[in-house]
Amino acid sequence: MLYTALKGLHVGCAAISLALFVLRGVWRMTAPERLARRWVRIVPHAVDSVLLASAIGALATFAYIVSVAVTKSPLGFFAGMLAS
Repeated sequence: MLYTALKGLHVGCAAISLALFVLRGVWRMTAPERLARRWVRIVPHAVDSVLLASAIGALATFAYIVSVAVTKSPLGFFAGMLAS
C-alpha cells in the first residue's frame, strides 16, 4: 500500500515537472513576462524536491527488497546486526 502511494506520488510529480518544464519553455518563446511571476519561480523547485524525495523512498524500498532476497530474512540486512 505504501509502495503504491509512493509510486503514484513519484509518477505524478514527474508528470507535473515535465508539464511545467514544457510550459516554461513555451512561455520563454511566446510571453517571457510570465516567467517573472512568483509561483513560476517557486513551484517547479517544490515539485522537483518532492520528486527527488520520493525517488530516494523508492530506492530505499528496492534496497530493502534486495536485502530480504539476499539474507532470506524479513529483517533484511538488519538481521545480521541484530544477531551479533
